[in-house]
Amino acid sequence: MQGWLLRFSGLTRPYRLERVLALAAAVILAVVVAVAAAVLAADGELVRYTPREDYFFYLAGLIAAGALLAPWPRLSTVALSLAAIEFGLGLGSFVLMEVGYADSTILADNYNEDARFRWHPLLQGTPIPSISVPVVGFRVSHNAEGLRGRERDPATLARKSIVAVFGGSTTYDIGVGDADTWANQLELLLGSDDFAVLNHGVPGYSTVEHVVQTAFYQNA
Repeated sequence: MQGWLLRFSGLTRPYRLERVLALAAAVILAVVVAVAAAVLAADGELVRYTPREDYFFYLAGLIAAGALLAPWPRLSTVALSLAAIEFGLGLGSFVLMEVGYADSTILADNYNEDARFRWHPLLQGTPIPSISVPVVGFRVSHNAEGLRGRERDPATLARKSIVAVFGGSTTYDIGVGDADTWANQLELLLGSDDFAVLNHGVPGYSTVEHVVQTAFYQNA
């Protein structure tokens, strides 16, 4: 076992310095993240079973992947770099807010602010699929694909022309009920027998989230 670990770490002939550096970076990053988590937990800023805990598990997974990929230094660098960037953005914005140099933080919350959305490591938040929740004066629904609006039958959609709309709160239409969103009204104007307008809007999404959303998470 010891011999395998030495070979994996690049500490046997021929020596692999790039593996040593990758593992050293993973260990250092793991210690820094663990210390930050311990300090937050001691201050009551890290609560179990919350999006913030998921954020630290996400970082731990990236660091573990970086360590396991040490024999392939380029892949290891990608995982560790992503972990470092996520840590810097999350904890960095939190520290700036704590010292008064920022008004908010992108660090995941210790609670779900809105029952309609769940935390996501790359998109910050995504609509929870298959829910219908009451808001003041109206009801907001997400279908099984996590899109604003009613359920869609795949067989029926196959016979229609699909219009997919993307955007932030004005596309999601945070202030109206399902039937009154402009996406739903557009479908009625186009003719719901021939067209289906799918609402991929999510409140707060910027261009960055739209790029990630459409490149990796657009399944509907």
